[in-house]
Amino acid sequence: MRKLIISSVRDSIQHQIWSSPGSELLQHLLSRGARISVFAGGVRDTILAEECGLPQVRPRDWDIGISHISREEFEGILNEQGGTKNRYGGYKLFSKTSQSWELWRQEDTVGLKKTKSPFSIENVLRSFVLSCNAIAFDIDKGHICDHGALRSIVLCELTILEDAIMHDCALFAAKALTLAFRRPLKLSTVSENFVRKNLEIQNLVHEFGKAYSIAPISDGPEADRQKICRTSI
Repeated sequence: MRKLIISSVRDSIQHQIWSSPGSELLQHLLSRGARISVFAGGVRDTILAEECGLPQVRPRDWDIGISHISREEFEGILNEQGGTKNRYGGYKLFSKTSQSWELWRQEDTVGLKKTKSPFSIENVLRSFVLSCNAIAFDIDKGHICDHGALRSIVLCELTILEDAIMHDCALFAAKALTLAFRRPLKLSTVSENFVRKNLEIQNLVHEFGKAYSIAPISDGPEADRQKICRTSI
């Protein structure tokens, strides 16, 4: 895992997060000693928009991981904010004026709990399984933690992390296929085999339903969209 700063991505995420109705919640969590990072799709799609020039790419929601705060305090704060429990043990916050937020305790990341893996930012990213999602943005420090997502974007290739903390294979097979359809990322041979082996129709329907409730397909033929990625970062 490496840490780096991409100014355009930092500024875009900070602006979108801190201008959101949920900013007061994050300020409160920070004041309680919590650490906060934005993970996966929101960071990936901001890179595609800011660094690759794909104007129609907009994060469907923000996946926000909170650490260094007790489960009891975290749940109490989110319940007070009207959060709705999701199927992964975190909370969803809705807004009529901005994207929804999915918040969870990083220490309780579902992949870590299922595999009994110790908590660390690197292990959280490894539990995301897909290369293009193995990325996080530290809200307070402004840097990116990358565990293979930038390489995935540069190569326009979606693959399975070599050191993935593997769980819920059927779910990640569906995520891989929908991402390859929606974003300029071609499935690698490894991920194609992974999808063939593990895909289940109910997960595919669920992922497509989430994807097209808000987020559009990237404009342009796949080859053109991939060419943009290769020449941008």
